Amino acid sequence: MAIPKSSLKKRNGTYYLHYFENGVRKRLSLRTNSYRLAQDRQRQFDSARVRGEDTTLSTRTPLTTIVPAYIQHMQARYTTNGYNADLSTLRNMFGPICPELEHGRRSPKKLRIPVDGRLREPVIAVTYLEQITTAQISEFILERVRRHDLQPKTANRYRELLQHLFNWAMQERGVRMPGGVNPASRVKRYKLATTGSPVPFQSQSRTPPPSRIGALTCPGADCINATPSNRLDLPDPFGPMIRFSDLRGIALLSGPKDRKFRI
Repeated sequence: MAIPKSSLKKRNGTYYLHYFENGVRKRLSLRTNSYRLAQDRQRQFDSARVRGEDTTLSTRTPLTTIVPAYIQHMQARYTTNGYNADLSTLRNMFGPICPELEHGRRSPKKLRIPVDGRLREPVIAVTYLEQITTAQISEFILERVRRHDLQPKTANRYRELLQHLFNWAMQERGVRMPGGVNPASRVKRYKLATTGSPVPFQSQSRTPPPSRIGALTCPGADCINATPSNRLDLPDPFGPMIRFSDLRGIALLSGPKDRKFRI
């Protein structure tokens, strides 16, 4: 049996949904005076009824109320460094919307945009938390990457912090997002730059010149008459041993008796 569509009616400046449930006519306030917003909520309501899902509409949680509450949550659970870092990130995302976010370092003028005749830093400008969409979050992070040349790890941190904020608000503060979906969870992560092959370690120690190191002689060679042309520079691991013996004036013997390191 097809479910009849609801109807929109405005009363005292507020839009209401009128619908039938089990033969009983009911009315539901949409808590808005915007016809476009009322239509969006009507479509959301009717779609949920067709799918047999919860028809409870989203809440309206002021951003100036939920963000300070989340800051208190962070302060109680995070370390000092983690708290300060996320506080700065929240300030970049929403601006100074509460006393906790009023103080902080401002970006250079060249990175601001004109808003209401003044140069301001781009932020997510909404009144209610439920108004934040996936597109807004994605565009904001992309703008930060372009203007501030953010690294992928930092860009992903914006996404993660917003995702934590929405999860906390939905689970612990009873916030109902449109469709019951966390908008930050649908934002794609930035790919981290792949690191190249590790650079082999090179000793920073100074190797004495060949004239002071000596010669690595082969069997039958005349060590005394060895010339610089047939002398070989020793590998780096022998450097410390050679320097020590050079300072002490000690001749080192290594390996078979017919091989010797002459100092």
